[in-house]
This record gives sequence, C-alpha cells and structure tokens, in this order.
Amino acid sequence: MTEESNAAQNTEKTNSGQGDGPRGYLRGVCIGGAWAFIGLLLTAVFWPNLTERTKFFTGNLLNLVIAFSVIAQVMIYRKQWRVMERQSKIMDRSLVIGTRAYIAIHSVMFDLKTGFLVIELENIGKVPTKGLSVLIHVLQAMASPPDAPVTVQKLKHDWGEDMELYPGQFRARIYILVENFDKEQGHLILTMKKTLAVGVQAIYGDGFGETRPSNFRFRYAPGGWIPVPISWEKEQEVMKNQAAADKAKENPN
Repeated sequence: MTEESNAAQNTEKTNSGQGDGPRGYLRGVCIGGAWAFIGLLLTAVFWPNLTERTKFFTGNLLNLVIAFSVIAQVMIYRKQWRVMERQSKIMDRSLVIGTRAYIAIHSVMFDLKTGFLVIELENIGKVPTKGLSVLIHVLQAMASPPDAPVTVQKLKHDWGEDMELYPGQFRARIYILVENFDKEQGHLILTMKKTLAVGVQAIYGDGFGETRPSNFRFRYAPGGWIPVPISWEKEQEVMKNQAAADKAKENPN
C-alpha cells in the first residue's frame, strides 16, 4: 500500500509539474525579452551618431526575437525532459511493484494434541527472493482476566543471503514445538479460554536489490486461524517486559 501510494503521489507531482512548469519558465523569458526590447528601442531612439535608426532597430529586433525564441524552446525542452525523467522513474517503480518478490503465508497448521505448529511461506511475486530470514513470535495468554500475563516464544529461521525462493509450488516450511504445551493447554485453547497467537516477520530481498519485510499475525480459533491486526512493536514491548520480569526474579535484590 505504501509503495502504491508513493507512486500515485509521484504521478500527481508530475501532472502538476506539466501544468504549472511551462508557464513559470516562459514568464522569465517573456520578462527578459520585454526588457531587451525596451533597451533596443531606447538605443535606437536616443543613441547618438546613428544615421539609420529604423534599419538598426528592425535588424536587431529580428535577431532579438530569434534569440529569445531559441531560449524559450530550450527551456520548454528542458522542462519536458524533466517530466519524462520523472515519468520514467514512476514506470520503473511500478515495474518493481508489479513484478518483485512477495513473501506471503500459504498456510498455518497446528496440532492440538502434540503442540506442533507448521508455517508455510510462499513467494507470490514474479521473481525469486534473494535471501530469506523469518522471525516468529508465539504468544500465549489466558482469555481472562484481560491483563493476564503473556508468554512469548521467540524463534528465528535464517536461510542465508543466497536463499532463492522461487514463485510456484515450492514453499519454505517451518516447524515449531509450542513451549509448555500439553493436553490441558490444548483444551484451553480449543475452548477459547486461552489465546494462542503467532506473529511472523519475513525479511527478504525483492529481486531488485531492496530488502523487504512482510509482517503477519494470526490468532487460533476453532476451525482455523484468524488474521488479526499486526502489532509487532507491541510484541517487542511484551518481550522486553517479560525479559525484565525474568531478570528481576533472578536478582531479587
């Protein structure tokens, strides 16, 4: 969404430049031409020792008109070149947006008996990724009270900078064993008495030299996973608070 809106803003700027630019450029040329005409006229009228004032005025007026016509044409060409350059950049940007690599979640599977969580990532773009690193947060909290403590399990899977995930049927699969899971925890999650959420942040090269993040978050519900608003910063804050609490327990003094 951000890239598309930026491209739209660039288009608007280009369009506005096409409407207002030539008028601004030609205004200066016209003002300069007017002053040059006045100077030529005053010279032809008041300069001493001119025997053929009319011939002097008409001859130099033609040269003056030609000179300022060339200047105006150069300014217009320069403005057109700038507009074309901006349009070329917008087209290049649109090409990247339309064809670059996009990492998406293909599926999230969870076994309530064993606590195994399987996440499948796929490239839905048109070019392969360059490198792939995935940060995963598995969050657990009792549904009530609302301020129940949240436990966060943090995992990272790094395939390296040479990893190329091609578009198509091939997918990157991640296996996770949820911590402190047993049948009782599975029953609490199934009955919605306990919340299980997964946050995924994939970082990868988009195939055009840029590093891109893709953020996702899901909450488990009977029958499947439900996408929820991304709150990656909030999860980072929860993890920091949890780390601080654990450190306080280790060093009570």
